[in-house]
Amino acid sequence: MTHKFEFTPEPPKHLTTLISDYCTDLCRISALGYMSSAIMHDIGNALTVISGNVQIMQMKRDGLDTDDLNSRLNLIMDQISRIENTIGRVGSFGSRLTGKKAEVNPYQTLNNALFAFKRRTLLDGLDVEFPDEKKQLLLYYDPSILEFIFLEMLMLFINVLKGKGKLRINTAKSSEFWSVSAELEQPSTYADQIKFWKDEKLPDLLIGTLSALGIKGGNVTLYGDEIGVGWKLSFPVNKDQQ
Repeated sequence: MTHKFEFTPEPPKHLTTLISDYCTDLCRISALGYMSSAIMHDIGNALTVISGNVQIMQMKRDGLDTDDLNSRLNLIMDQISRIENTIGRVGSFGSRLTGKKAEVNPYQTLNNALFAFKRRTLLDGLDVEFPDEKKQLLLYYDPSILEFIFLEMLMLFINVLKGKGKLRINTAKSSEFWSVSAELEQPSTYADQIKFWKDEKLPDLLIGTLSALGIKGGNVTLYGDEIGVGWKLSFPVNKDQQ
């Protein structure tokens, strides 16, 4: 597909190998920070529902009929399952800080990033479409780094999001690469979006992603046209464990 504007950002020239390694280490911590914040928010909401229903059950006591009791118990169990699923998004925080590559499902990792991103944009009325969210694939990559790359690239849209918009997420796979593209459709704000997307200082905001891609493999392209702006990330699908 041809776009009106397209370019591949490069890491800032002053970035040495030591700085890139340091940035990559910070990326892992940042990814866990983003995710833990979203997880705590989600768990807090679930606990509020549990606490409210338990208090009502305590107040009613003998006046609580069987149907009402069962209904409230079901609500409580639903929220407990919600908490378990939310915590399961990350698994072991400690193991994800080791920096070791592992077999990771990029669709699940992208879902994690969208989980955190959507909480940042909840009040903006952003409609997110991700038709491939339940697909399965294994990449050999650093889990936290992959999650951070998705998060940092998604957070770029916050800089150009003005009012309601639609974010379309699409994926593709070839024999050599797995790729994901994200396009923000907001035709009325295209001029402002493209100005930010083409800013020569933008790569400075992507030091973490550009450093990580340089070390771990992969590339990113930014693009835009009359209906909005977007990006495409590509990652090697081989399982080179060296």
